[in-house]
Amino acid sequence: MKVVKYLILLLLTLVIGFSIHVEAQPNSFEVTHTKTMNTPQAVIYSDIIDFKNWEDKDGISTMKIIATTHNSSITEKLQFAHFPQNDITWCLKSNEDRSIDVTYTISDKDSPFGLKAFATIMGGMESEIGPPYERGLVMLDSVLQESIPLTVYNEMAETVIMSNGIPINERVELPSESDISLGFMPNMKVLKTTLTGNYTNLPKAREATIKHLTKQGFEQSEYKPYEIHATDLGFYPNPSDWITEIYVPIKE
Repeated sequence: MKVVKYLILLLLTLVIGFSIHVEAQPNSFEVTHTKTMNTPQAVIYSDIIDFKNWEDKDGISTMKIIATTHNSSITEKLQFAHFPQNDITWCLKSNEDRSIDVTYTISDKDSPFGLKAFATIMGGMESEIGPPYERGLVMLDSVLQESIPLTVYNEMAETVIMSNGIPINERVELPSESDISLGFMPNMKVLKTTLTGNYTNLPKAREATIKHLTKQGFEQSEYKPYEIHATDLGFYPNPSDWITEIYVPIKE
């Protein structure tokens, strides 16, 4: 009987000690992650602010936009199940190389005891919710990259034969009667040229690419050259802002 009382007393001591430890933890938390993306800033902003892309089909959470700065920031309130609302902020910062730093922050200034206890057991909010949000940024980047048009030049002589499509990260199977055709590009070494400006300058850019390839002693491989049109003309009507990436596969 004494052993049982001792065990109950020990358990009670542990519970009280844990409760005191939890109460001593900060009532606020903030988890921030940043990913650099090579998609136009306006396209990223448009995708984030579109609620259809973040619909909760299970009805567990709700989101409300509080404030926005066009193409730069979005502030939201996230209500997940019965938990208190969290503050969500998206910040988009343009870099000199035209890449965009996308920063996602989730924070709370008045965390309840239950959430603090859960975070304590799991090793902190960063270790618990950080990885899923990091994967979310990776998935967002992947989806945006897949929406950028791709042109493959099958033949460039007196007659130009080319294929246009959208790059995807995974190989998929389509029905035999589908009107869509699929191609596959393995990992390869390429020579890349970036053209900023009107598409009318593409012939000169291609010519400069081939000259540089020859000058450096490279030899074009059997894979076809291709181009990625990195800017959406709907968001960038000025030709001086258009970006085209030219890729020429080379033998290793």
